[in-house]
Order: sequence, then structure tokens, then C-alpha cells
Amino acid sequence: MGNKLKVIITLVLIVLLGGVLTLYNYMESNSTAKHTQNTNSQQTEKTDDKIQKQIDALYFDEKKDFLVTDISADKIKELNEQVDKLNEATLVKEEYLEEISVLQDRFEAQSAVNKLYQGKQAAINGNQVKDDLAYNEDLTAEKVKKVKQEHYFMNDSEESISESTGDGGNRQALDKFQQAINQLIDQAENDMNADKILSEGIKKIEDIEILDGNIGQIAQAMADFDDELEKIKDTLPDLYKEYDQKAQKYTDLFVEKVVEISKTVPQYYNLLLIAVEPSQRLTAALEDNFDLFTVEETTTTEEESTIEETVTTIETTSNDYYYDDTPDDDWTDPGDPWIDPEPDPVETTHTETPPFTETT
Repeated sequence: MGNKLKVIITLVLIVLLGGVLTLYNYMESNSTAKHTQNTNSQQTEKTDDKIQKQIDALYFDEKKDFLVTDISADKIKELNEQVDKLNEATLVKEEYLEEISVLQDRFEAQSAVNKLYQGKQAAINGNQVKDDLAYNEDLTAEKVKKVKQEHYFMNDSEESISESTGDGGNRQALDKFQQAINQLIDQAENDMNADKILSEGIKKIEDIEILDGNIGQIAQAMADFDDELEKIKDTLPDLYKEYDQKAQKYTDLFVEKVVEISKTVPQYYNLLLIAVEPSQRLTAALEDNFDLFTVEETTTTEEESTIEETVTTIETTSNDYYYDDTPDDDWTDPGDPWIDPEPDPVETTHTETPPFTETT
């Protein structure tokens, strides 16, 4: 009995010791795992903070609309590579990838729009927008259309700011960067159609006959034309110069015609200035050619003065002829000084001489 008891006790001790060792090993292993997990989590968190700062640094300011001035494709590519190295289980990884995708879209849109213009100046640089740069000489309506199809921002853009539509739904409002991109694309699209618009405008003016009753209509048509022309003064300088010369050629003809009309209408210049008031071009042309109208009006005034002087002379001569104011020393009664210029003829007796008869 004694030996059996010892054996049993020994076996129990061995089992208990094994359990203790197993439990110890488990607890040690679990502690190590937790330490490792905590260490990895801390490292991931530190990495996440670094990436977020790099993403934010590519925007011009905290509004996160315009891009920083020195942004480049390489900087965006480097960010992507850093995010790809993150643990797949990292919850913020997809969020970072989405943010980088938004950056990429904005960078590509900005680059495409800037390529529409010639020279080193960019249409969008940081938060500065220039809409008066000259287009590339080979720019066409088709190229602008392609840029619009690929980079035009719509109101349902996911990165836009949400605002109420007032009809119970929500739509996405474009931020300042997106608005700038769209406005530059729209302007380029309109400018590419400028040749057609200006051609129709100058034809409309030329089709109106230059008559006194049409002056106001001509002035309004010219004002509308110049408004369209001004839109391309900086962006399409060659086309602007071409149509400005056409408008000036018409203006010279206009001045010539209205000068002729002024010869038959007194004080016509002042009436013209009122009629052409809508058009700065025609108003300036009339003011520059004021002397042409002054000569005509001066001549008319001189002619009227000559006529008045002639009438006065005739009236004075007539009065002198019919009125006798010669002083008379024997004058006693003023009587009637008027003398009949054609007194009745004095009656004379006329004796008719008989025909001569020759006697032999």
C-alpha cells in the first residue's frame, strides 16, 4: 500500500506540474503576442499620422481645395507607395487611398487646363487663377472638348461640399478649385467658337443700311459685337486684331455716310451723338471726326448770314427809294412826305401831222 500511494502521489504531482508549466507557457506566449500587437499598432499609428500629414501638405491650405504650388506627379506616386506598404488590416488604408485618388484627379485636371495656354505662366497656380492668358496657337475646339469630357467637375462629385437643394434632397456643391477648373474650360470652349460668333456679328452690322432712321440700330449691333470681341482680347490676340480691323473699316465707312447725311440735316452732329450712345466705338469715331461736321455747319451758318445781309440791303434801299427826307428851307407843313415813285403821266395834247403831200 505504501508503494502504491507513493506512485499515485508522484503521478498527481507530475500532472499538476505539467499543468502549471503549460499554463505558464500559455500566459507567457499571450503576453508576448499582446506586446507585439501593441508595438505594431503603435508603429502603424505613427505611420498613419505621417501619411496624413503628407497628404495634407499637398493642398494649398486647410480648405483642401486648391493644390500646393510645387505639387508634382512624383510626390503623389510616392504617397501611393507608402500607403501600399501599410498592413492590409489597417482600417485607414482605404481612406488614404481615396484621399490620394482625389488629389490625383485634381492634379490631372489642373495640368490639363494649364496646357491649354501658351507660355510659362499657369492658369492655376496654388490658389491663384488667371483667365486672361493667351491660348496655344494649335488649340482647337476638339481639344477643349476632350479636356471637358475628362476633367469637368459635376455637382455630384464625391469630394465636393454637400449642401441642401431646398427640394428635400441633397446635391454636391463645387468648391473653389472645381469652379475655377470648370470656368476656364467653359471660357476656352466659348472662345473656340469666337470666330463664328464675331463673323455673324460683323455681318449683322453690315446688313443694316446706313440711313438716318437706322443709326440707333447700328449702334446697338456694334455694341453687342464689341462686347464679344473684348472677351478674346487677351486669350486670342490674333483673332481679336483681325475683327477689330474689320470693325474699324466699317466705322470709317459709317462716318463718311453720316457726314453726307449731315449736309441736309441742320445740327445733325448733336443728334448723332445721342443715337450712337450705346456704342463706344462709334461715339469715339464721331468725336475724333468732329471737324468734318463743324465745317458743314459753319458753311450753312455763313450762307444764312449772307442771305440775311442781302435782305437787309434790299429793304434799306427800298426805303430810301420811297421815302423823301430831303430838308426843305421853306417847310411849313410836314404833310405827307411820301412820293409816288410812278406818278401818273402828264396829259399832253397830241396833234397828228397829216401825211406830206408833194405838189407840182
